[in-house]
Amino acid sequence: MTIPIRDPGESFEDHQANMARWIGVASAADMNATHDNLHRSLCRWLGVESHSMRCAEGLPHDAALAALEEQAVLYLQKFAPHAGARVPA
Repeated sequence: MTIPIRDPGESFEDHQANMARWIGVASAADMNATHDNLHRSLCRWLGVESHSMRCAEGLPHDAALAALEEQAVLYLQKFAPHAGARVPA
């Protein structure tokens, strides 16, 4: 149950659709609507800075922490609907 990796030649839109299916939400739009807020919420809860959000904003960040954070958020997005939770947008 690993995060889908974008295949060579796969469009960004197709990859986003595959990620949404993997997570278990209706669409990439639904997945993206909660994604950034989940980064912020997770990092706020942990009392740490979001390196993924810093990366997205073009600010200095730790790339290794940003990658781990991204994986954590994607797995939380997958976990939440299966556990009966709703990730707020």
